Amino acid sequence: MEYLYRSHRVPDVIVGDFDSVGTEALAYFKTLPGVAIQKLIPEKDDTDTESAIRLAIRSGAECITLWERRGRGWIMCWGTLNCSELG
Repeated sequence: MEYLYRSHRVPDVIVGDFDSVGTEALAYFKTLPGVAIQKLIPEKDDTDTESAIRLAIRSGAECITLWERRGRGWIMCWGTLNCSELG
């Protein structure tokens, strides 16, 4: 979320427990119309990414673009999933 905030990118949905997110970025996205935010509890079986993918599929997404931060640096694990293949 910090990357999206700093690069002025606006996602459709933000999913996570936000345990590593700065309060400024989260507060900013909460003010934007059209950005859905789903806060997860930190104690869960799925990762935030798995939860986001499940939400997208349940919502009828045809494709999903993922951005993920790991550790101290960014791994632009960005890909597009074709949801029809996930069936």
